[in-house]
Amino acid sequence: MKKWKLHILAWGLLLAGVLLTVFSGQASAYALDGLLLCAGKVIPSLFPYMVVSSLLVYSGLAAKLGRLIPAASFFSLPGEASSSLLLGAVCGFPVGAKTAVDLYKSGCVSKTEAEVLISISNNTGPSFVVGIVGTLFWGSAAFGWALYCFQILAAAVVGLFVNRVLFPFKSSALSKKTTSTSKPFSLLFSTSVSEAAFSCLSICGFVVFFYVVIRFCTAAFAATSALPFFPALLASLLEFTTGTALGADIGGWAGAFLCGFAVGWAGLSVFFQACSFALPAGLSLKRTVAVKTLQGILTGTLCALYVVIFPISPTKLPVNAFPAKGSPVLTAGFFFILILLALFTKTKRKNHKI
Repeated sequence: MKKWKLHILAWGLLLAGVLLTVFSGQASAYALDGLLLCAGKVIPSLFPYMVVSSLLVYSGLAAKLGRLIPAASFFSLPGEASSSLLLGAVCGFPVGAKTAVDLYKSGCVSKTEAEVLISISNNTGPSFVVGIVGTLFWGSAAFGWALYCFQILAAAVVGLFVNRVLFPFKSSALSKKTTSTSKPFSLLFSTSVSEAAFSCLSICGFVVFFYVVIRFCTAAFAATSALPFFPALLASLLEFTTGTALGADIGGWAGAFLCGFAVGWAGLSVFFQACSFALPAGLSLKRTVAVKTLQGILTGTLCALYVVIFPISPTKLPVNAFPAKGSPVLTAGFFFILILLALFTKTKRKNHKI
């Protein structure tokens, strides 16, 4: 790391340490809300899908699914890649990115194909876009469905442009190796559950960290309520849930653009979640940065046009209205069980590789 970057990092960490010390009470409260959000929303919605996605890849069913629904052929990717596209579109991030990495580890796709696949498969699921953004934030399920379709359309259009024009690649004619289906189901299942447990712990770490940052930022910008666009834009860049909530609070075409941008770009929190899967496998996210940036802009533009043509009045909600509420003891117990599960299966992962 260059010296000037090291200085900036050092001063930034010093400032963060001072702020966390001075406002330790607020930081603890925000972190608790983030943990409750993970226990009540994030893990229940992601953990089962992550187990299923790993089982699909490791059992060889992903290849059969790709032959039945050859969605990946649209991007000149192997048929097995269709499972990542479908799971990413239905289950939401970061399931699509994790499935792409699993496909690469299993030899179903090449390194470049995995990088392309991550860039176009890491999208928001319809349950959040329609149920939360559309129905809860904007009071319109129709807007939620439109936003979801705009996001998928933008991923396809921008994905083709980035991966065919900006960073063209050559697809492999054959997979490197055939996924083995001779492993016993007990081993496949235990490995899938173990990996899903570790993945959820990593994801929750990013969610809590960025949740605390967002809450501090929105509190700091509270005095600038006359210019709500800037804190909403900052929130959209960092974490898509808070970004969509603040965008709906603004309303109009500007708020719709921010909601679309937040969903398409997905935020730094989701980007680092994808990094936690991709970087240990030696995969680059250069394509992902390009695709998600353009996808956010295009999705936001389409949403703004939608609101201009079909005016709607969003529901006013406070930023902290959506975290799940629950017992801190129950939350701590849930995470303790999850950590035990991850540690218990760690030794198995060292001795058995799929």
